[in-house]
Amino acid sequence: MKKMYFRIVQSVWNRKLLLLNFLFVFVEYAAAQGTWWNTINQWDRVTPWERYLTPSPGFMGPNAFPVPEIENGLLEKQLTLETAVEGHFNRHEQTENLYTRLFIPFKNQKVGIQLFLVPFEIYSYDQFIRDQRSSTDYDGQGVASGDLYIGTAIQLIENRKWLPDALLSINIKTASGNQYGAARFSDSPGYFFDLSFGKSVYFNSSHKTWIRFYTLVGFYSWHTNLAAHFQDEAVVYGIGAGLELKYFSLNQNFGGFSGFLNNGDRPQVYRVELSSKSNRSVNYKIRFQYGFKDIDYRSIRFSMIYNLKQNQ
Repeated sequence: MKKMYFRIVQSVWNRKLLLLNFLFVFVEYAAAQGTWWNTINQWDRVTPWERYLTPSPGFMGPNAFPVPEIENGLLEKQLTLETAVEGHFNRHEQTENLYTRLFIPFKNQKVGIQLFLVPFEIYSYDQFIRDQRSSTDYDGQGVASGDLYIGTAIQLIENRKWLPDALLSINIKTASGNQYGAARFSDSPGYFFDLSFGKSVYFNSSHKTWIRFYTLVGFYSWHTNLAAHFQDEAVVYGIGAGLELKYFSLNQNFGGFSGFLNNGDRPQVYRVELSSKSNRSVNYKIRFQYGFKDIDYRSIRFSMIYNLKQNQ
């Protein structure tokens, strides 16, 4: 009986020792994981780690603060769903993601709403990027989901002989993205609005071939985690030209925004895209983007655009 009792006590004690050893190893591992970040970022043991990250295009992933689309002054006329695969690359980072956009025009074709989102991205960056951004992701690899944008577009002027077409776009950036610690998305809301103007020059009386010139100006604002500046503000700008032919269109533009804080908030991009044009339910588009200054990526996007309903 005593031997049985002794065995039970010994078994319980061994399990306790095993549990204590496990907890000790876990605590040591957790401490080691935090030590590298504390050392590299010279943590003062007071300031929250979130304050060490910079929510701006230059210190986040390529999908955190994309340069808004440079609109051409015209509202889309069709109910469309765009799905795309996209890649962003530079010497230190590689990101692949899905992209989706839904545009819903109203019957009068003067107002429409849009929703666009990066459902998820797969990212990989090296130690240089990790330390530059004060990222808490030790190996710099993982998966993140992006912010949802909700917008409204309003056609102000259209088909006036001596006036350019004018389109007002108002958009809200939600804080639905995650992986803020890995410097992928900002975990902060924002908004931007812009006014675009455009005019077409037709090559023939059938109006099936033309060149369109357009420009855009706007305003962008988003929340930051900085104690001295709770939000950043930027001027949005852009200019472009597009060639419309019977079966395809070629479009190119240059744009960006210039932030007030100058902390990586002044990205610029050049975009060129080729789109198919048909009466079928699906069209295709390929886009190349070259980033400058605070968005140093070379990006390519392949899109399928579904015409869900032809407006009458």
